[in-house]
Order: sequence, then C-alpha cells, then structure tokens
Amino acid sequence: MPRSTKKPLSNTKDAITSRKQRARKAEEDERLRLENESLRSKILNLDGELSDLRKRLEKETKKTEELQQCIIKMQEQIISELRKKQNDDRSLQSHYPNGHRYPFTAYGGNSGNTNGNNTNDNGGNPINDVFIGDNNSSDDFIRELLNLNNNDNNNSSGGSSGTSY
Repeated sequence: MPRSTKKPLSNTKDAITSRKQRARKAEEDERLRLENESLRSKILNLDGELSDLRKRLEKETKKTEELQQCIIKMQEQIISELRKKQNDDRSLQSHYPNGHRYPFTAYGGNSGNTNGNNTNDNGGNPINDVFIGDNNSSDDFIRELLNLNNNDNNNSSGGSSGTSY
C-alpha cells in the first residue's frame, strides 16, 4: 500500500484556522464569564440596596401612620374642646340678659356680635385654620368645624344698648 500523501494536520491551512477559532472561542468564553461575574456582583449589590430601601420604606410608612393617628387624635381633641367651649358659651349666654354672650360693664356694655360671623373673643372673625391629615379625616374635621361655626352663627345676638347692670 502506498503511503499517504497528505500533510500532517498541524501544518495544514485548516488546522491553523481551527486553532484560531478555538482561541477566539476561549477568549469569548472568558470575556463572557468575567462579564457574568460582574453582573452577578451588581445584582447582589442592587439586591442589598433594595432590601435597605424596603426597610426604610417600612419605617417611613410606620412613621406616617403614627403621624396620621396623632393628627386624627388632635383633630378629635380640638373638636371636643370646641364643642365644650360652644356648650360653655351657650350656658353663659343663658345667665345674661337678652342672651348676650358677655357680661356687661359699667362703661356701656358689650358690643356683642353684630356682623353675623362666628362669635369669638376677638370680635367675630370666622375660623380660617387649615388642618392637615388624610383626605377623609381632614374633610370630616373641616366639616365639623364649619358645623360648629354655623351653629355659633345661628345663636349669636346683637350688641347691648349700653345699659349697665
């Protein structure tokens, strides 16, 4: 049998091309492996940051809920105090002649509330304060204040004629 006339595979053009392809593939695999490790590291860092943000959000949510509860309690206390004051004022009115709110002085009497606004110690300016809370409780609170204001308007009386008692 005659000997093969083929050159050894290592010297052929195909062998050189094959080695280059394997080298390129090995380089690409290494690059992808390093990129993959880098991405895993970034994912772990982001996961840690996300966990920290969740904890912070929980704390802030808890604080917000506590503040809302505090605001609601304060609103309820203010309404209670306003009702008490309104009832005290009505009780006081019944003790003075003609339903006047304040006792008369020796200098001609109290002017009373002649402008029809909310009767208060400063001469009848309506309540204009804004209270902050969640929408429902704030609306209810403002409605309650307006209701108290309207009740006070309905019960207000004019000033005295200046007669002292």
